[in-house]
Formats: sequence, C-alpha cells, structure tokens
Amino acid sequence: MDFLHAYLQSPVFWLWVGLAILVFAAARPVAKIVATGLDGYAHKVTHEIEQAQRLREEAQTLLEEAKHKHIETVDEAKAILEAARVQAERLRIQAQQRLEREIAQHEDYALRRIRQMESSVVEDLRHGLADAAVEAAEETLRGHLDAAQQDDLVEHALKALPAKLARRTLP
Repeated sequence: MDFLHAYLQSPVFWLWVGLAILVFAAARPVAKIVATGLDGYAHKVTHEIEQAQRLREEAQTLLEEAKHKHIETVDEAKAILEAARVQAERLRIQAQQRLEREIAQHEDYALRRIRQMESSVVEDLRHGLADAAVEAAEETLRGHLDAAQQDDLVEHALKALPAKLARRTLP
C-alpha cells in the first residue's frame, strides 16, 4: 500500500488525474462542436455532390442534344449536296442538249446557205454560158445570114419565148 500512498501523494499523479477529468469534461462539448461541424460539412458536401450530379445530368442532356443536332445537320448537308449534285447533272444535260440543238441549227443554216450559194453559182453559170452561147451564135449567124434571115430568126425566137419561159417556171 505504500506504493498506492506514494502515488496519491505525488503531484504528477494528480496532474494526470486533473488532465483526464479536463479531457473527459471537455470531450463531450468539443465532440458536439466537432460533430456539428462535421455534420454541416457533410451536408455541404452532399449538397455539392447533388448539385454536381444535376449539372452532370444537364451536361449529358446537352451533349445528347448536340449529338442529335450534329447528326441532323450532317444529314441535311448530305441531302443538300445530293440535291446540288442532281441539279448540276440536270443543268449539264440541259446545256449539252441546248448546245447540240444550236450546233444542229448552225449546221442546217450552213447547209442551206451552201445549197443556196450552189444554186446561185449554177444559175449565174447558166446565165453566163447562155449569154456566151448567144453572143457566139450571133457572131456566127451575122457572118452567115443576111438581114432578112436575121429578122426571121428573131421573130421566130420571140414567138417561142413564152413557151420556153413557161417550161422553166413550171418545175
């Protein structure tokens, strides 16, 4: 017991006992303050987590909408490109047909002009040959026919002229 009595008399022992009582007495209010602080912090963290979850869901919704709009835009762009391709092909075909018609018209016009010119040249040639033949015949007949024979020949030609002219205009 001496041992116990020595401890009870020791100031270090009572210091430890006082410290223990102080710790036990202060522990409950400190624990309550700490618990309240931790509860508040936990509530705040829970609220932030919920808010972050809501923001995440909103972001996910916006992302899905953006993906959907992107797909719609891509599809619309493809449709516009295809329509443009079809219209360009249609315009190319129309332009080609118009060009072919114009070429055909120019060819037809050129052929008509060539035929017209050939006709004109042939007609001019006939008139020139006829004039040359008449002049040659006149020269030949003048030297071989007298004035009375020449008058008879002219009279006979004038009488036959209407019939010859009628034959030329008929065909």
